Order: sequence, then C-alpha cells, then structure tokens
Amino acid sequence: PDAFSAAGHLSSLLLHLRRDLGEAEPLARRAWEGSMRHFGQEHPRALQASSDLGQLLLERGRPAEAEPLLRTTFEGLERNLGISHPKALAAVGDLGSALY
Repeated sequence: PDAFSAAGHLSSLLLHLRRDLGEAEPLARRAWEGSMRHFGQEHPRALQASSDLGQLLLERGRPAEAEPLLRTTFEGLERNLGISHPKALAAVGDLGSALY
C-alpha cells in the first residue's frame, strides 16, 4: 500500500512541478493498478488513484481513455458520499470534461 501511495505522489509531483506527463503516466498507472488490486474499486485510495490517472489522461489529450476512470471515480464517490458531497461534485465535473 505504501508503494502505491509513493508512486501516486511521485506521479503528482512530476505532473505539477515539472509538467512531465510522459514520465508521470506510468507511475500514475502503477498506483492505480496497485490500489485497485490491493484495496478494491470502492476504496477511497483506489478512487483517488482513478481520478489522478483520469485527470492525467485528460491533460494528455486522451479523453476516451480518461472517461471510464473518471466515471468509476464519480460513481464510487456518489455511492459512498452522496451526490451533494464536494468530492462527488468535483468528480462529476471531471467526468463532464472527459465527455465534452
């Protein structure tokens, strides 16, 4: 679990500080895959990893790949937190960006 978090944090740093999308993507994908396998699709850490990878794919101009990840994030947050929760509202906005 800590390795998944570390990969996710490193991916975020590369993305936000260096804007190195090519280097950030494999790390974000590794964090997502590990989180899904270890925690399961509905766990908050897995949902965050789905969101992170989906947003990165949007940044790379690949909305068709981002959409299922962002849909999973939104649906999981909606079920766990309710549609009016700020995280669910942000997630539906991200999904809308992928569909636009």
